[in-house]
Amino acid sequence: MEHYDWNDGWLFCPTFDPALVRPECTGLELESVRIPHTVKALPYNYCNENDHQRLCGYRREFFAPAEWAGRTVLLTFGAIAHDATVFCNGRRLFHHGCGYTAFTVDLTSALHLGKKNVLAVRCDSREDLNIPPFGGSIDYLTYGGIYRAVSLDIKEPAYLRDVFVEARAEGDFRIYTATVGETVGCTLQAEIRSPAGSRAVYRGELALPITGTLNGVHPWSIEHPTLYTLTVKLIRPGTSGLPDRVLDEKTVRFGFRTVQFVAGGLYLNGQRVVLRGINRHQSYAYQGYAMPDSLQRLDAQFIKKDLGCNAVRTSHYPQSPAFLDACDELGLLVFTEMPGWQHIGDEAWKAQALQNCREMVCQCRLLGRAIRIRSTFLRNAAQQQHQLQNLQLQKAALCVGGAFIKLTEYMLAARTGGADHIPLAAQKILLERGKVYGKCRSIQTYPVSCGCGVDFETKALVIAKRKV
Repeated sequence: MEHYDWNDGWLFCPTFDPALVRPECTGLELESVRIPHTVKALPYNYCNENDHQRLCGYRREFFAPAEWAGRTVLLTFGAIAHDATVFCNGRRLFHHGCGYTAFTVDLTSALHLGKKNVLAVRCDSREDLNIPPFGGSIDYLTYGGIYRAVSLDIKEPAYLRDVFVEARAEGDFRIYTATVGETVGCTLQAEIRSPAGSRAVYRGELALPITGTLNGVHPWSIEHPTLYTLTVKLIRPGTSGLPDRVLDEKTVRFGFRTVQFVAGGLYLNGQRVVLRGINRHQSYAYQGYAMPDSLQRLDAQFIKKDLGCNAVRTSHYPQSPAFLDACDELGLLVFTEMPGWQHIGDEAWKAQALQNCREMVCQCRLLGRAIRIRSTFLRNAAQQQHQLQNLQLQKAALCVGGAFIKLTEYMLAARTGGADHIPLAAQKILLERGKVYGKCRSIQTYPVSCGCGVDFETKALVIAKRKV
């Protein structure tokens, strides 16, 4: 098992050219870039909202050692906005139609071992794509580029594709796994480690979840966000006196907690919680979505520690794992949403929406994160026509461990559309720091929210709303 960060060594072409995918790329002016990257840096004010909408390309040359023979080579993109096609040595390998979820490409069959290889990405960030959130009129910029981290993993032919743990406040847990490749005869070993360092080891078969009860657990809560570490190993038993062999392992952090939505509101570990939160966009001045993990985590700290919130809604799409991990560490509940904005498209659009939902749930289903299907599917004028669609989305969320939130007003949203919507404690903080929360306020320090919260690099329709 080998893991490499693949954020360096990329070349960018602002206009896609088929020559990018060829072994020798001549005649093109390519810019050396590092991931995360945006297709177009925009001015702080008075930008052209069409500048980031383009068909562009990325290229990376790399050497594939002969030692990779017989192994599986997986390339993972954290996110590419918004429609991506991946090529390796001129061969089209993968297409992904969501700008907000991660995807993995198996490079194994296309590699030239012991030689130079060429990877290319065709990136389409135009808003006329027939995929969510596009199709209607969006009041926020969607930017473009390979804007989250890229990584390369070298694995055995049989490996762990996914690990998910469902853990309740009482200490009960169920560990689910998904594997790829020939795993006949293989077993699983799961180790749970507490913050204090104590360990508990469990063994299980691939066909069934590993279940158990850990005594004396400290539940995850808003005030005390205790995190445990789960490491799952895929083991092939040794034969002829040979020792067991670990084929793969995955590590995730999780918390023991019980969440319930009932008539009286939200209950976390049996205690009623009043949600006070903010809607957060993942955009930043100049660079749009292309910011490193450190700033994603900083937004979570502002929301929790400076604004005093206990919940955040990821408007209007799944956001960075670094941001979600920081929320887990700080004790922030998260409503995460599939991409969408007041529009439902044709059958192809709806099929892509379902796929987006599946990916979102699998990637964002831990701890205090509730899966919230876009309320578009409930408020649309043709509600009955799309009722089946909504039920399919609900099924997609529930079947992989997500909590489906149907109602839209469980969270009190402290939107930055005006001071009257901001909690008094937050207003005091802003005033003390000299921030003017109005038309001329600075956004360099605080995270960008929805509802007229995109105060820079914004669209003409938002500017028109403010003039009314």
